[in-house]
Amino acid sequence: MAAATGASSYNIGPIGSLIGWAFLPNLVTGWIQSFLYRLFTRAGDPMPQAGSPRFMRDRKNIYCFVIAAYLLFTIYECWAGIVAQPTFYEMLGVPIDADEKLIKRGFRKATVKYHPDKAGTGAGHIFVQYKIAYDILSDPVKRFAYERLGPAITLPEWALYKTRYDYIAHAALVKGPHYLGSFIVLVVLGALGVLEFGKYWRFLSVACMFFFDYASITRPHFLVSTRIIYFLTRRTLLPFEQVALGQQILLSAIIGISQLAPLFQGKRTKWSDTMYSNHLDRLMAQATAIKCEAKAAADMEVAPFIKQDGSIDRDLKMQMADWLVERRIESEPEMRDALGRLLEKKRKDRPLGSK
Repeated sequence: MAAATGASSYNIGPIGSLIGWAFLPNLVTGWIQSFLYRLFTRAGDPMPQAGSPRFMRDRKNIYCFVIAAYLLFTIYECWAGIVAQPTFYEMLGVPIDADEKLIKRGFRKATVKYHPDKAGTGAGHIFVQYKIAYDILSDPVKRFAYERLGPAITLPEWALYKTRYDYIAHAALVKGPHYLGSFIVLVVLGALGVLEFGKYWRFLSVACMFFFDYASITRPHFLVSTRIIYFLTRRTLLPFEQVALGQQILLSAIIGISQLAPLFQGKRTKWSDTMYSNHLDRLMAQATAIKCEAKAAADMEVAPFIKQDGSIDRDLKMQMADWLVERRIESEPEMRDALGRLLEKKRKDRPLGSK
């Protein structure tokens, strides 16, 4: 049954997408950077060398653009895969809110076109798919399960379930290990110090995906996300399609964050006691050199006032002391306020036209 087996093909991105994330961003970034340098560098001007600040800055910007573009491409690829596989509603040509009469009418049209007695034995497998779609949509319980779990409910392992609770309970057994395993992997990677950049956002993203999946399965009515997606794309996605799209977005976003981590997370070097000692010695040497330069500059300024015995002229000392006292007094807030009021009073008392 193609309808049943095709549901899992876009549940989570294929292995080829992971391989693409591993190699394509760096490769495409190098191509784009080389092309742009050749395009915008004037004749005779040297191109930025690898490792230079400008080269690294340009590479960082181009790499971020490539990651964002590839993220959008993977999301579109998943969307195209979902849209390319018709739902049972689309097979019968009825809307998702169709009643039993409308569903029966759609099945009758398919019977006229694909019934083996009329279309030949070659159309038998197509008629079987339409019969499965009709049986699912005409049964309220199976219709509820199909909208939330997809064509997988036509597999033999789901055949014994008769109530909504049975389907939801089995879905929890199927989906639970997936989310539990995702949390365990994130915890282990966090404990090992791997993927430190954005690790809390990863936990939050997986938790949001879990609650979205839970709400999509257990709610009796469609979530508000159905209307939002329809408003943006003019196409109605069933809950199981929304979950598949959300999982692909989550996976691509996590991989994209991991790709961008080296650009925004500087390498931290653990300093030893020897490194601290050497750094402190360099700081002390720099402080001593600055002190010597400051003393030499001060001696040069007062050189004309130094007597033969090496002492400084007494008048210079007194004038410098008076100047320091005046500067200290003028820096006081009370003195600045008094001077300001005095200047303002003089400005008001000055005759018009005087300078």
